[in-house]
Amino acid sequence: MATKKTKGSKAKTKKSTTKAAKVDKTNTVNKNSLISSLKKWNLLIAVLFAGQAAAILVMSKSVTLPVVAHFLAPDTLASQGAGHTVMALAVRRLFDVNLAYLVAAFLLISAGFHAIIATRERSHYEADLKRGVNGLRWLEYGLTAGIMLATIGLLNGIYDASTLVAIFMLVVLLHLLGYFGETNSVTMKAKAHSFIGLLVAGAGVWVAIAIYLKSAVIYGTGLSHYVYWIDGVIFTITLGLALNTLKVFRANGKWADYLYGERIFMALSFVAKTALAWLIFAGFLR
Repeated sequence: MATKKTKGSKAKTKKSTTKAAKVDKTNTVNKNSLISSLKKWNLLIAVLFAGQAAAILVMSKSVTLPVVAHFLAPDTLASQGAGHTVMALAVRRLFDVNLAYLVAAFLLISAGFHAIIATRERSHYEADLKRGVNGLRWLEYGLTAGIMLATIGLLNGIYDASTLVAIFMLVVLLHLLGYFGETNSVTMKAKAHSFIGLLVAGAGVWVAIAIYLKSAVIYGTGLSHYVYWIDGVIFTITLGLALNTLKVFRANGKWADYLYGERIFMALSFVAKTALAWLIFAGFLR
């Protein structure tokens, strides 16, 4: 009887192992199929971004914004009255930027990255997804979000070149920390540190924008209502991207599947860029 029981147990164990193996194989096949389907997503997004960029360039009127440098220079009248050299803040206009070109830039860069991911870098992209990493995404976001936030800064009255450069670099740093959180952090504590650094960099950008926005309301006559819409919409989507990043880092629930978070990143990024492009067009370029 004992022998029969042992044989039965072995058969049952073998059957369970076979069943588990089939489930794993099915999950692997489904995952590979889903990864392959992202090629269509990337191609579609690339076409949509490129089409929007072309439309913006064709339909927009020419609107330029100044980029200036602030520096100290002698104040002649104040120096004569004081009897010694008095330094005062001076402003120098460096150049003007065409707003439509800035919008087209972040749309075309995004289109280029999605096209490359779907074609030349597809194998590299799919291999990275299988190990829970997407370095190309963080690189693209660093460049495009940097241009987007600098553009939003300009619309809020941030014309100083050094401040605009600082905003761009903080955004790049923010996405580098996101990349490090995915690739180099082997513990939740390390991932948490990357995420905290990411939040600090992002907060620095939005605090700078908020200071100019508040100053325009308190000391000036306010800004175009389109600017308020732009600030509110992009800030809200930015919070959504940050939350998705946290979920991806924690890998809990649906986010245990890295591809779930990847699809949310793609959707939020597309909405953010599209919304910003057409809000700017509606408010300033049409």
